[in-house]
Amino acid sequence: MAFTILVSEFMDEVGLALLRGQPGLHLVYQPELFKDRAGLLSAVAGCQGLIVRNQTQVNLELVEAAPQLMVVGRLGVGLDNIAQPVLKERNIKLVVPVGANATAVAEWTTGAMLALARRFVPASLSVAKGEWKRTLFGGEELAGKTLGLIGFGDIARRVARRALSFEMTLATFDPYLPPSILAEWGTQVTLFDKLEDLLERSNFVSLHVPLTDETHYLLNKSRLELLPQGAFVINSARGGLVEESALLELLQQGKLGGVALDVREQEPPDRADPLNRPDLNVLLTPHVAGLTGEAQHRVSLEVAQGLARALNS
Repeated sequence: MAFTILVSEFMDEVGLALLRGQPGLHLVYQPELFKDRAGLLSAVAGCQGLIVRNQTQVNLELVEAAPQLMVVGRLGVGLDNIAQPVLKERNIKLVVPVGANATAVAEWTTGAMLALARRFVPASLSVAKGEWKRTLFGGEELAGKTLGLIGFGDIARRVARRALSFEMTLATFDPYLPPSILAEWGTQVTLFDKLEDLLERSNFVSLHVPLTDETHYLLNKSRLELLPQGAFVINSARGGLVEESALLELLQQGKLGGVALDVREQEPPDRADPLNRPDLNVLLTPHVAGLTGEAQHRVSLEVAQGLARALNS
């Protein structure tokens, strides 16, 4: 039996090559198709497999437009664009490359902490303007500071291991954390039962939870105000976890020492982005934390292998 796989967003060549080499598989690679919803719904109609990133909304509308769909591959680990109950109801398999980009995101998060603490962005822009204001950009050290990790899954634990090498104190809030994982870490990390208690004690806060109705605006203004003076907020998970207008207000007040965002409430943000304030020690990147070459190689290969197995089983 022949199967058609549609790829509606960018995929690393190693995965594409594997799929092209599979007997009985026909690959349709249209990495910009997610921008054309009508075209997407038309193209997926005769497909048995679909591969997406985070822009393609795999919801009831799409599934109903694809009556032959058997498997969906997600090039990443966030699933807020995937209607999982709909897939389960239709017996459509979901392939997710768990852990494939975890190292990349953990390294981005660690780099963001360093960049904020040492004020790399405003210092670099100052030098680019011909200035040499050494007394303004000394920053502070990570050693001795408390890193509050909201969520203590695989990526957060990789961040934690790196933070320990900088002699940071670790704390976490994760109501779903298995006791076995906490036992592995012992006294190296403090588990808080209330998010508010974690925030009050954290010099750095990094988010590592999915975006759901429960976690939307998990860090709202009232919670952000609980952070110590000069604290730093880092988000490489999902944009809707943090109330961006509150971030800007607290940065302008001097309450926050800096913010690093790889993900935004709206992607891409408006050109007149109010958070584009490097003078306030804001680091913005375009959802690239997990996009290292090595990570994309692993992600694409695992998804391609998973789809091939699912369709041929």
